[in-house]
Amino acid sequence: MDKASRQVAIFTLKSPPGNKKHHGVKMANLVIDGKNYDIEKLSPEAKIKLDSARFCDQKIERLEADLAVVRTARVAYLQSMATLLTDDALIIETKKPAAKKSKAPAKKPSKTTNH
Repeated sequence: MDKASRQVAIFTLKSPPGNKKHHGVKMANLVIDGKNYDIEKLSPEAKIKLDSARFCDQKIERLEADLAVVRTARVAYLQSMATLLTDDALIIETKKPAAKKSKAPAKKPSKTTNH
């Protein structure tokens, strides 16, 4: 796949099998496109990009949490509003008479000839 058509990869951070430790600290791998990379061996530029992606993930999590709070509050407001509604604000809809359906003229059977 050429670089121009390559899509942004989904990445995951995970501990390698066997919980390998490097200097007493668990090492995390970066998995992109099914390939495992040792984070400690990434270039400084790649580490900056990884930190930026992590920042984005954290921001997305905060926004999703905020959205859940706002959605919950909205539902609570609308539910509590039911006790405040009066018939004074009620709109009574009257049924309109059904429109008469015009009947299309019956189609004449087409003549077919057998040769």
